[in-house]
Amino acid sequence: MVFVYLHFFFSNFTVQNKSKIMLFLYFQLKKLQLFIVFALFPLFVMARPSPIVISDDFTKLRIGEYMTYYIEQKGEALTIDDIPNKQFDTFVYNRKILNFDFIYSSLPKRPKIVWLKMDVQTLYPDPSKRFLLEIKSPLLDQVEFYYYENGQWHGQVTGSNFPIRKRMFEHRTFLFDIQNLHNQRRTYYLKITTDDLMVVYPILHESNVFVKYAMNEQIVFGIFFGLLIALLGFNVINWYFQNGIIYIFFLALIFIGSLMMIRINGYSYIYLWVGNNWWENRAFPLLTGSFSALLTAFNLFFLKIAKEKYIRKMLFINLLISGLIFFTALVYPNFEVAAAGVGVAIWIVFGTFILAIYDILRGEAENKFFVTATYALSMGIILTFLRLFDIIETTSFLGTYGMEIGFLAFIILTSISMRIRNQKNK
Repeated sequence: MVFVYLHFFFSNFTVQNKSKIMLFLYFQLKKLQLFIVFALFPLFVMARPSPIVISDDFTKLRIGEYMTYYIEQKGEALTIDDIPNKQFDTFVYNRKILNFDFIYSSLPKRPKIVWLKMDVQTLYPDPSKRFLLEIKSPLLDQVEFYYYENGQWHGQVTGSNFPIRKRMFEHRTFLFDIQNLHNQRRTYYLKITTDDLMVVYPILHESNVFVKYAMNEQIVFGIFFGLLIALLGFNVINWYFQNGIIYIFFLALIFIGSLMMIRINGYSYIYLWVGNNWWENRAFPLLTGSFSALLTAFNLFFLKIAKEKYIRKMLFINLLISGLIFFTALVYPNFEVAAAGVGVAIWIVFGTFILAIYDILRGEAENKFFVTATYALSMGIILTFLRLFDIIETTSFLGTYGMEIGFLAFIILTSISMRIRNQKNK
């Protein structure tokens, strides 16, 4: 059929016009060929990882682009003695964050075991300097680190299922010592095993730089969780004087949301349920299901539009789905259930934002703070996903703490909105 159309098209031109058209097409095809060559060339260049060079001005480097990987298939049961003989794959394009669940979704199944390989060449003149490899992915179940020295393998094992006192470095993420071997090159291997998100974010630090960064991080999280505790107390006082059921849902929402933030940032196994692997494996889907259910219940009592039959029916369906996620996670605490829980939570948060806008359009002007609150929470979710896909700079303040800022703004602005509502109803 295409050739018939082409024949009809060219039959209406003279020989001279046909020559001009053919010449025009020839040059367009040459341009297309050059475009393809220049477009694909960087991909092939970036697909050849070079060694990480530690020189005298080294402070910090995100090293995902320097790594190669091997996906261990089910039944292989590889050890560190087997892995050097395997063919490691290069990443098709530059990535600071290695997101195997989404970016590399062409795999038949989502990987549960991934081996990573990197070469480090140290040119640092001061032998007393130390360097730390940080795997800034606190939800990974187990991380093994290996290097070969003096005729034998040396290793270290850590992970989210390991209490902090059993880790070489007592930190919420996973740290490994990179030796300062002047003008020498060494190969390191990592074995990542997890039933959670296979997202690996490796950073190489100079030790003093990392200590300063870790102290600043502790200050930020201290302020964040301190404000959450203060807001919880503020709303307990409001509930005592107002005695409304809506405050019970909101207080539970603050509490469950705070536990989610603790779990996401790797503090839960350190300070809360230390050594309880059963709860640690189920905590995240249970918390997301609870948060979705509580936010839906809060909407039923807070939003005026929720009194409409259609909206009320939709909210009850959301409540039922959230409950289903919660009880399914008790029995099957796998990745699919956790992903479904996250999807439902995102759906309910964005749905709440839309319903709050409708409430304002219908005359509930005091809900403008609640609209801003749900908008802030939605932006926090979006920033988190942009960070996971390495679209925004992960080391920026918003890239690092976007979800925490969004959740904190949601609690503050919703508290203000509820306060205004109570004063109006007096």
